[in-house]
Amino acid sequence: MKQLKIAILSKLASPTVTKELGPALEARGHTVSLIDMSIVPLNNFSSHPLTLSLYDYDLVYYRTGLSRDGAILLEQLLKKQNSKTINLHYQAHPFAHDKTYETHVANEAGLCVPITLTDSKQNYSYAVDILGTPFVAKPNFGTKGAGVQLIKSETDLQTYNQAKSSTKTLLQECIPHDCEYRVHTVGGKSVAMYKRTPAPGDFRSNVSTGGSMHPVEPELINTLSNLAEKSASVFNFEILATDFMRHKETGDFYFTEINLNPGWEISDKEATAVDLSTITADYFESIIT
Repeated sequence: MKQLKIAILSKLASPTVTKELGPALEARGHTVSLIDMSIVPLNNFSSHPLTLSLYDYDLVYYRTGLSRDGAILLEQLLKKQNSKTINLHYQAHPFAHDKTYETHVANEAGLCVPITLTDSKQNYSYAVDILGTPFVAKPNFGTKGAGVQLIKSETDLQTYNQAKSSTKTLLQECIPHDCEYRVHTVGGKSVAMYKRTPAPGDFRSNVSTGGSMHPVEPELINTLSNLAEKSASVFNFEILATDFMRHKETGDFYFTEINLNPGWEISDKEATAVDLSTITADYFESIIT
């Protein structure tokens, strides 16, 4: 295998890149550059030296740092150069970070999704008629469970809307569940998964809100793998994590969101028994002929 020159585009030097993926690639003799494209203005994006420097790389892996328009423009430029890229598919999915869009695409593909209202300013009684009570309010954009709230009364909804007056939000039915599942896919294949259980007194399972990570029950692995691979085929991003919630009464799995900038660290290895950095490095090498 020849030594590769790999650009990882990220606004932040996250542990996933600096402690896991970067070192794994460098240990194989590859050169890795962490590049922040957020500093490149759109008005001279095409001719900016940082953009032009990307043409010299064997592989460009996009994580964060660009607006939707910036990501689309970069995708177009690198495609003209026949550059190998990872996770640059914003021409096909320009709203991939939008939870309303994600829910719509998943539903159209036949994945089970919670009933959703795309306007949190809905009349409370109408929302209850459609979603039941309690229901969930969440920002259309966001990570780590921030701004996700259980709505139990009209006052709750009014307070939420006042606090989020400038933020696009959506309402969803509350799926009764004891945990959530995250499944990582690389190159469209399920490679690792774990379940997350909420902290006491919290309905959110995010690790950032106190949730804990655990191995997935063996009998659920095939079902979750199939669901995640279906999600990967629909959204067509090479490196992806898809979250599912399991209805604790029916056992059905509900799609909740995709993660185009998935993180993995030591805790992920412990929960999944898989080294995602090694799998990702293998994949990078496999697509360079």
